[in-house]
Amino acid sequence: MKRNGLSMAAMVATVVMVLTVSTYAITARTVNPVVGLSFQGTTAVCHAKCFAGSDNDNIQATLTLYCGANRLDSWDGSGKGTISLSGTCRVETGKQYKLILTYSINGNTKPPVTVTSKCS
Repeated sequence: MKRNGLSMAAMVATVVMVLTVSTYAITARTVNPVVGLSFQGTTAVCHAKCFAGSDNDNIQATLTLYCGANRLDSWDGSGKGTISLSGTCRVETGKQYKLILTYSINGNTKPPVTVTSKCS
């Protein structure tokens, strides 16, 4: 009887450990998107990375650069799990620029992510 008790305890401990690791893996994947805007002279360098909850989740995203209300350029992308978007655009020194990421995961629209920066 002792053997069955030890085997059952070992099996329960293994199941608990597997569930804990699986839950951690799912939690680790749900990360906020990363959006960046920098300048190399008069060129804006725009990039974003979107993360979904799993490798099977569909992501659709658009990265758009604005100067005031004027849309200067945009870049689209789609994929599963994780996607990256990037692009460059000619800009003017001394002006403020805004980069906006709009995206959805499995058709569910997420809040846009915005960064602003001045070209020096």
